[in-house]
Amino acid sequence: MNNEYFLLIAASLLYIAIGTFLLLNNIKKLKEWKKTKATVVNYVKSRSEGQIMYSEVVSFIANGKKIEAINTNEQVAYPFKINEKIDIVYNPLNNNEIMIISLFRVYIFPIAFILSGLLILFIAITRI
Repeated sequence: MNNEYFLLIAASLLYIAIGTFLLLNNIKKLKEWKKTKATVVNYVKSRSEGQIMYSEVVSFIANGKKIEAINTNEQVAYPFKINEKIDIVYNPLNNNEIMIISLFRVYIFPIAFILSGLLILFIAITRI
């Protein structure tokens, strides 16, 4: 087997592993954390590879207290709008730890990693 194909197979397995970890972690949070409505109240800006990225700051009620938390799980180029109501889950043991629930963020992004890995693996195997 050529080293080139070995590297492709290793890269594909890494993509599959990362995507699987992200997907399973998101599903675990959906099952174990508490779901609630939140309001986007602000953003935290940062630069990533020359592009401005945003992390949403949300406000919600947990255990009768108003909480403001930063979405530290991800940074996005196109965040939700200020005052937009969104669904989140939060860690009942640490109310500042949140995950925004959206089809893309929870499912599509990790599945894209898995599919990319499978495509790379298919290409590598068919060229051996």
